Amino acid sequence: MSLIDFARRIRINTTTWTVEYIVTRYTQDNATSILYLPLGQREWAWKGTAGLSKKRCLIDSIMHNYPIPSCIVNSELVDGHERYAIYDGRHRMETLRMFFNNEFTWKEGVYFRDLCVDDQAKFLERTIPIISTTNASHQQLADVFVRLNAGVALKASDFCWAYRNAVLIDATCRLVRHERLAVALGGFDMNKRTMLANWTGLVLGLSRNDAGMMTNSWIRVSPFLEEPVNEDLVTAGIDAYATLLERANAAWPVASKFAGSYAKIGYITAFFFQDWITAADLDGKEAAITKWLDIIRRLRSGTDEAVGMRAALKTSGAQNLTAERIAVVLRQVAIFLNGGVVNADGDDPDDDDSE
Repeated sequence: MSLIDFARRIRINTTTWTVEYIVTRYTQDNATSILYLPLGQREWAWKGTAGLSKKRCLIDSIMHNYPIPSCIVNSELVDGHERYAIYDGRHRMETLRMFFNNEFTWKEGVYFRDLCVDDQAKFLERTIPIISTTNASHQQLADVFVRLNAGVALKASDFCWAYRNAVLIDATCRLVRHERLAVALGGFDMNKRTMLANWTGLVLGLSRNDAGMMTNSWIRVSPFLEEPVNEDLVTAGIDAYATLLERANAAWPVASKFAGSYAKIGYITAFFFQDWITAADLDGKEAAITKWLDIIRRLRSGTDEAVGMRAALKTSGAQNLTAERIAVVLRQVAIFLNGGVVNADGDDPDDDDSE
């Protein structure tokens, strides 16, 4: 197939929909709604006070006729009826529906029902830019999203979100919904979109049996998007990490916000997994858990020992780890556990060969 033939497989139509069109076709019944959320969507992110502020800001922009970013939908023919899968813009569309249904106030105490007739009409008649594709593949939709945002500083999690139907990220979205780990992390919200790159790096490293691949760098992760994921290795690793944290929490409880810090691959996670992955047998893996229980005990001691332990674990680029960086940290940890001193830069000041 030529490149031109391939390009013709996707059709894009740029149009506008009124708010009324959106709110009357986007219902909470995903199975019958004309506008619907495809499988694999992450959880609702506009929560709490910050979320309410974002929702109110959107309504304010609608009422003042300020520009609104385009929403991307994919047109599909289902049982003879046209439906639109929302690919980008879920929060905008759902917020419009929520305001229309009087689920939150625009300004303090002002619901949609409280607007005068003219303002209600202004809201419903406002047009929203829509980019509609026809029968586009998940890969093409991801490419559209990335290219439309080419002038925006996208984060690694944004790229992961765009390509969430890729083999690696699809597996990540399923495997990190691990109840034991979520509880061990202090009730951590495993569905946070901003954590997607972190979880992707974790799954990639476990699947490849290489803690040095636990990175949230999109450049390093992207070549492995369509490689098969060894789900047994990933599940075993997550179970082991949950066990480590469960034992630590039972012995030295901490507040949820501190327990949640153990979710980051650059805190202790990748360093623990380097020891656990390279252990020769089950006894070795249990020894790795025991070693890192002692490290967590020190971190939670509230003494100078905690300060020294944190210094030993310190590395530059903690969220973009490599085998070399992990080796340096483990060396620093060994120095500290053996009674040595590690300075704030992560070096042993008494070792002339320190890195």
